[in-house]
Amino acid sequence: MRRSSVALVPAAVGLLLAACVGDRDTTAPKVASDGASFSAAAKPLSCDFGAMKTYAGDFFSASNDVVFGLISSMKSAYGSGGATAATPLGLDILTEISKARLTSRQVLSPATKLAAARVAGGMLAQDVALCSTLGALDAATASTAITSGIFEVRGTGPDQTAAVAKPDVFPRWGVESKTSAWPTFTGIPRYLLYGTAGAATTELGGEPQSVDGFVGYDVASLPSGISKSGMRVGICVKTTITDANLNGTAVNRLIHSGVVEANQPPNFCSGAPTASLSTSAWFASLAHRTISVFSPSSLFAQGRDDLDLIGFTGGGPSSWSPMAFGKIVGQNVNASFKTQPKDGFIFTAIPSFTVHVNTAATPGHSLEGVKVTVSVFGNNGEPAGAFVNGTVTVETNADGDALFDNVIVNKAGGFTITATGSFSGVGTQNAISKMFHIKNKTAP
Repeated sequence: MRRSSVALVPAAVGLLLAACVGDRDTTAPKVASDGASFSAAAKPLSCDFGAMKTYAGDFFSASNDVVFGLISSMKSAYGSGGATAATPLGLDILTEISKARLTSRQVLSPATKLAAARVAGGMLAQDVALCSTLGALDAATASTAITSGIFEVRGTGPDQTAAVAKPDVFPRWGVESKTSAWPTFTGIPRYLLYGTAGAATTELGGEPQSVDGFVGYDVASLPSGISKSGMRVGICVKTTITDANLNGTAVNRLIHSGVVEANQPPNFCSGAPTASLSTSAWFASLAHRTISVFSPSSLFAQGRDDLDLIGFTGGGPSSWSPMAFGKIVGQNVNASFKTQPKDGFIFTAIPSFTVHVNTAATPGHSLEGVKVTVSVFGNNGEPAGAFVNGTVTVETNADGDALFDNVIVNKAGGFTITATGSFSGVGTQNAISKMFHIKNKTAP
């Protein structure tokens, strides 16, 4: 039975809004499939080529668009070889939707027809998936992705560009291949990448937002089970936030499933918008931030070597649901001695000790990639001038721990060790150990 796309407009538009701003009940763990990223569940519909043509008629502006021939070909392939034979043509149709969206090939006016076209695009994509082996695709989520998100077919073929959100607004976000070509998978040479802006503030885990009005985004794939190891998600806002004197004050990071991701800067940020013209807060603060994360004057400027002023924020988690975008403020980052330094001898490495680094948020995030440097202080008398050598700078691991197992103190006495952290050029709080003692020993 043919379904009327116009009649579906009011309900579906409501679903679009829910998909954009609604909180999610759960966050998929890093090992989970990204198919559960979005809140709406797939409708229990069946393959219907008649409905597919109806939705295509509401979405595409020309009645002789190439997509109608592809739908006929997909129907013939489905009749002779089932969903397996129809799948390649289904991916061709999804490719045409991607090419047509937000262009003159799509119905853009009047407003009522544009609203119907947005809904029809999602319904068309859902029906294509139903007639293929790709898996379920929710129509409301697809409509949102087509209208203001990521909706791109990748894999083999001439288009190897990154899949970024459209229209291109601040902040630009998307997915790219880690190599010059998009990865392909056994039996899956092509796949759909789709994504929508919007994430619950709870996904930040207590960290402050980096961009007003933008918490994060969801990205998923069809089929949902493909490996994400060859891909990178990212957002085009500077890694390090600086003040007018080029002092690092905070670090932008993607936060996923309660983990602050190690930065993997995306490569699709050249020419990206640096701020939304509708963001009044940006204009209000522009005069006070002549060189900042939002200022056009510093977008591609090389600054001090110890500040990452030309990097952008990205990561490569195995699941993509959702990616929050948080700000790690240096003065709020805690350093502490997880295990304390112990007594030892001069000219010999003292027993190993560990410095842990985490944010002050509740429950807090352990930070990977913090450069921790240790120095010695105090010696209970004269002469002064004790110092440490050996390995005195160590980066924290994924658990936020920096293990020091080759620290040598050059003189006898009672000492404390001070640990100083630097996160992408931004200083953290310091930590001071308990006192320990070094005894004299004949030099080797």
